[in-house]
Amino acid sequence: MDVTTPRSRRLRVAALLAAAASIVLVGSAAAPAVAAVPAASRTTANQATPAAVKIGDFKVPYTRTWQVRSSKLHRCVSFTATGTFTYTVSRLSASPPLIEWTKQKINAPSLAATAQRTNGKGKCVGSVSLTKLAMAQHWTGFACSFNPSISFNLPWGVGVSAWPTCNHRNQATRSHIYGSGSKHTMFDSGARVGYGNVNASSATSFPCYGVYLSTTLFSGGNSDSFSTNVRKVCLTKF
Repeated sequence: MDVTTPRSRRLRVAALLAAAASIVLVGSAAAPAVAAVPAASRTTANQATPAAVKIGDFKVPYTRTWQVRSSKLHRCVSFTATGTFTYTVSRLSASPPLIEWTKQKINAPSLAATAQRTNGKGKCVGSVSLTKLAMAQHWTGFACSFNPSISFNLPWGVGVSAWPTCNHRNQATRSHIYGSGSKHTMFDSGARVGYGNVNASSATSFPCYGVYLSTTLFSGGNSDSFSTNVRKVCLTKF
């Protein structure tokens, strides 16, 4: 059946179609141009900080000394530990500042001992031969909160044992027992101890390592044992 649309309705439909056409034409007009960001500006804004910038390779020689006195044996022994730390420093970030220490190694570590007798006033004088001397040097982070990873080359070893200020800690140790004599030197050439990478948040922070000695003096059928204070070695040169 044919349906005839009244004239008035046809007129309204025609008006609506005309209005829609004008809206489409307005909406399709070209949008104003947006100024492009210069290529140089984009590169600067998005440029990444390099992963690491090497500052340099460094050497820090160290010498640390101790002396133990035994009133029981009337003996004293002076010890001197020497060697060289080698390491590399890199800048990981300029802002915020972040510095990294890598390839940290103790090279040619030596521990020398000289035995003397004590006089009636407790002073160390002359030279004396001990029946035996057991001595060891122990290394790890100086602060109790600083426990770096440790690698080693024989005859050094790594293990958990007593530490003078922090109960038990993982540490690198080299020990030996010597026979009769007044002077002994424990020396190893090359790199013997290594530490894992250390990051510091500013140029005023740096890794510090600690070393102490344990020793037993033997004279005749008697002995006396000691553990020394911890000495600090800091890698401040960079």
